[in-house]
Amino acid sequence: MIPEPTEVSTILVVDDTAGNLDLLGRILGDAGYRVRRQPSGNLAITSALASPPDLILLDIKMPDLDGFEVCLRLKQNPSTRELPIIFISALQDASDKVRAFLSGGVDYITKPFQTEEVLARVATHLRLHALQRRLEMQNRELERLATTDPLTGILNRRSFSTYCQHYRARASRYGASFCLLILDIDRFKRINDAFGHEIGDRVLVALTERIRDTLREVDLFARWGGEEFIILSPDTPPERAGHLAERLRKSIEAATIDPIGTVTASFGLAVNRVGEELEDLIRRADHALLAAKEAGRNQVRIAE
Repeated sequence: MIPEPTEVSTILVVDDTAGNLDLLGRILGDAGYRVRRQPSGNLAITSALASPPDLILLDIKMPDLDGFEVCLRLKQNPSTRELPIIFISALQDASDKVRAFLSGGVDYITKPFQTEEVLARVATHLRLHALQRRLEMQNRELERLATTDPLTGILNRRSFSTYCQHYRARASRYGASFCLLILDIDRFKRINDAFGHEIGDRVLVALTERIRDTLREVDLFARWGGEEFIILSPDTPPERAGHLAERLRKSIEAATIDPIGTVTASFGLAVNRVGEELEDLIRRADHALLAAKEAGRNQVRIAE
């Protein structure tokens, strides 16, 4: 049974013989495909790079560039690297078929063309390519879900720790300075008790957006757990780290969140020491956060 073709699929047919272009164009067009034709290897490369098709039917023997070279060049370009390429040729020697696959082809059709064979192979490889792309998208989504907090969309604790370990090692190697901030929304349990968890979640999302707007692109920002957030700010000396924490504190304090009004947050700040382990840096920032809360909340404390 021949797989059903995809209506919107575009096929690029490359052959220096006009009769072959017309024949394949007619076969594919009658089956519902959108067909583009090119009579040479160089023109095929230009066409594919300008607007990548869904699949390429590629002749081997052409006067300017043979099909093997065209395939190799397309496989070197990120925009066309994954395109399925089916070779078409009157050559039936096993070595030619092996070379076709080694250069990146997914299949091989020999001339003269049989309509059902052409359509079956084209539809099959279009379907395989679509499944591969779908799988890649699903894998990317799984990776995103594994590394981000589902409520706020920022990094989760596990992925933040991984990134931090890499950065700490790099900073240690090059003697770079960075700071770590842990912030906790003040009296968040009261918000949940008084207004419900849905409103509590709204507070977390709103403050996440406000904090993210204040940070630089290079800063790492994660939900550490519950109402706690953590920030790693690279290349930040102690004096600038204090200014950053105070700016964030004021930004949160200035926010109005319906229906609860304003909220505040307490901050613990620690600047890295030479050779210090990440766990020790986090512990110092956490102790500073506790000191900020014990001192009355809505303030910044810097670790010793």
